Amino acid sequence: MTIIFHAVAVALSISFAASAQESIDDLLAAPTPSVPVQGTFRSIYVVQNHSVETINKGVLNLLFSHQFGTLQNGLEGALGLDMACIRIGADYGVTDWIDLGIQRDNNIGKPVSGIVKNRLLRQSTDGKVPLSITWLSMGFLDTRSDAGLDYSLTLERRFSSVHQLMLARNFMDKFSIQVAPTLVHRNLVPTSGDDGIALGVGFSGQYSLTPTIALSAEASPMFTGTSRYVNPEFGIGVDIETGGHIFQLRLSNTTWISEDRMYTRTWNAPSLGFNLSRTFKM
Repeated sequence: MTIIFHAVAVALSISFAASAQESIDDLLAAPTPSVPVQGTFRSIYVVQNHSVETINKGVLNLLFSHQFGTLQNGLEGALGLDMACIRIGADYGVTDWIDLGIQRDNNIGKPVSGIVKNRLLRQSTDGKVPLSITWLSMGFLDTRSDAGLDYSLTLERRFSSVHQLMLARNFMDKFSIQVAPTLVHRNLVPTSGDDGIALGVGFSGQYSLTPTIALSAEASPMFTGTSRYVNPEFGIGVDIETGGHIFQLRLSNTTWISEDRMYTRTWNAPSLGFNLSRTFKM
């Protein structure tokens, strides 16, 4: 009888162990759920270039951007503090995939700009969607008076635009890169060496040091349509998240703050700047 009891116990143990192993094997073999990658970049901007990020539906993002004058003026210009370009803007998430925005800055021409940003794809954690892709279109209206100019600022000449297809990928929740083919259209060009259409590519990257701090870098060379004296825009920055605020401190080689001019009229003037954004749930 004792022998039979031990035999039954051994059989039950073997059966239980086999069932447990099958359960573990089933869990390991189960497909990983496909989840969209969140926060490829910390903000809707990398440094001065837009990122693939969009605003969530029903959220309003207010932006205050400040670009100081060139550091080349030295102490006489208070390292750029005596001159500044300022931008104030608002972006609203119509859906989780579409943003609409409006901005005003005091660069030459005092442009008012409208923004349409449409997320086309979002990278997934299972790798089935390897990239996040976003389309950006920005239109600029020159609002200055043409008094004193040696040419007439007709309504048509006041318009310019920037269009980008942004492709980005996040690696291990730490590092993100972005490539953005760029087209700039201008109805009024500054020199005879410029064309109405300029083409280039923007390159951007961001590395997260901590859950609240990240380092960013970007370069935006234009290959056609600009004067040979124009330099590629380049910038580095640090992003700091503080609750609902994101503060971005940056160093770049341009004093331009509006993208149509930044891409096509940068002449290596090192300057400091910052972005401050705040989101509100509407």
